[in-house]
Amino acid sequence: MPRIIHIPLSGRDRRFTAQQLRAARDAYASKTREAGDARAAEERYRQQADRAECEAWHAAMFAGGPGAAIAHHRDRATRRLRRA
Repeated sequence: MPRIIHIPLSGRDRRFTAQQLRAARDAYASKTREAGDARAAEERYRQQADRAECEAWHAAMFAGGPGAAIAHHRDRATRRLRRA
């Protein structure tokens, strides 16, 4: 492993480097928080979509019997396979 030799910095350079490191840490924290919020929102929307599809399935079963519901389920499965 190569040896890292740090060049001594003046006071102004040390302050600037410390400021940049704080800014990088703050940016990391905010982006991590933002990613977590986006993942939580994604999960909520996925649950809403699954619930709507479930209600559509029940309506199809009530209205058209198993034939219409099976066709709907087959189309949904095909869409999910294409996404993957």
